[in-house]
Amino acid sequence: MNEEYKEKKSKLLQAKEEYRKLLEESKITSRSTFKDFSERHSRDLRFKQVPKKKDQELFFSQFINALKKRDKENRMRLRKMR
Repeated sequence: MNEEYKEKKSKLLQAKEEYRKLLEESKITSRSTFKDFSERHSRDLRFKQVPKKKDQELFFSQFINALKKRDKENRMRLRKMR
């Protein structure tokens, strides 16, 4: 049982990593929506590797939040340079 759990967790982590790569390659911005992203990439194997739509949306929103944070930090840095 424990071995099976570890294998499932490992598969999910690998799927999440592949999904993250897809997000990076898809050139989405902080204004992109999950609906647009999923319509565009639903046929991609990396998209399908994360079986639960809830998880797909969660990973997407985490990625978008990271983009927003990075954009905000970049704006702050630019302001300080002026």
